[in-house]
Amino acid sequence: MYKLVFRIILLSISEWMSKLFGQSSPRPKSILEQELEKRDPTKPIKFGHKCIWAAVKTEDTNSLLKALRLEKQRKANWVEGKLQARNGEIFVLPPIEGWILILGWGLPEPGYMEGRERAQRFLNGLSQKFGEAQMFGNFRGSGSAFWMKSVDGNTERLYYIGDGNSFIEGEPTSVEMKWDLIDTNSKDAEQEEYWEKMLYPDAEHVLEVAKAWSLNPMELEEKENVGEYGYLGRLKLK
Repeated sequence: MYKLVFRIILLSISEWMSKLFGQSSPRPKSILEQELEKRDPTKPIKFGHKCIWAAVKTEDTNSLLKALRLEKQRKANWVEGKLQARNGEIFVLPPIEGWILILGWGLPEPGYMEGRERAQRFLNGLSQKFGEAQMFGNFRGSGSAFWMKSVDGNTERLYYIGDGNSFIEGEPTSVEMKWDLIDTNSKDAEQEEYWEKMLYPDAEHVLEVAKAWSLNPMELEEKENVGEYGYLGRLKLK
């Protein structure tokens, strides 16, 4: 009995000392982290599901970084960039075929009024400087999907749907014409048959729009002569 109590005391002291001196067990790595660690960090890594990204029509990385005014900006390879983009930062990719993609949960998400206003200010500001800017996203948990396009400082198109609500601005672009997209603000949406015949877009539709407008990020690994490094940092939104 005394030996058992003594062992428990020793174990408690050991755990306390480990925490005190920072020797606690490291957090288990996720499956994504384990997979990315096996990759060549200097080669492009595709993305496009359960994420948010932007596309800016420029190949001038320095000018884009100046416009973004990132906090804690630093150079990063593809593996580090993709991992940190899941932790509130954004990863500015190297130029690809006339576009620069920006990946990360640090980008504004237009699923609510304040977020939509931030997303429009962000995109309109970039398109005013570079001519055109776009943003895309999809989130399985809330069943949301969206795409936005801004040209010369003005939002030309926004389609967002999530949690049973949609926000729509502008006219459908050519790639969207073949779909009967759900509009929850339509009077017809009150009828059950409306939801059965209309399209509720998912990640694949978002990627199809992205490919038609600029680049499909799921095809990045097929691209050649792509830079080995991009830039990480935190976006300070207004």
